[in-house]
Amino acid sequence: YSNWFKTVEDRTYTHGIQFIGLGHTFQRYDIKLNTIEFSKAADATLPMIKCRTKDGLELDLEASLQYRVDADSIFKIYTSYGTQEKAILTRVILDIISDTSTKYTSNDFFTKRSEIQKKMKADLQKNVLEQTWHEVVFFQLRSLSLPDEYEKEIQNTEVKGQDILKSEKERA
Repeated sequence: YSNWFKTVEDRTYTHGIQFIGLGHTFQRYDIKLNTIEFSKAADATLPMIKCRTKDGLELDLEASLQYRVDADSIFKIYTSYGTQEKAILTRVILDIISDTSTKYTSNDFFTKRSEIQKKMKADLQKNVLEQTWHEVVFFQLRSLSLPDEYEKEIQNTEVKGQDILKSEKERA
């Protein structure tokens, strides 16, 4: 960055000693693998993700992902987002995860969880790179929380199923 001309050079410098001239400074970018965590933990980046399923049920998802900046796109990132890079990146990630969750029913989150995780990872890898020039390397769908009423209904269904089995055994 040139303090005199208020311009940014379209070049990425690697580690080491570089002479860039008087009145110039570096805009630093962390190009190693970084983590964003959405959970209840005190040290999490953001709280759990609130989203909806295809059948309209609200879910709280606990997830994390590891990403890195595309080093060749740092000029685009800086000129597009400035100092708001991380805020925009997390907003894009939240939108993609929420959009993907609406393609599955609440039951799918129990029966097809690994499929949902793979789809979310694929959607994140494609769209985050296109929209923000960041590469999503890993994605983990760690847990999910359902509304209390839904969990109670699941428990009631299980109890009724056990009662039916018990009565069938008593008849025999």
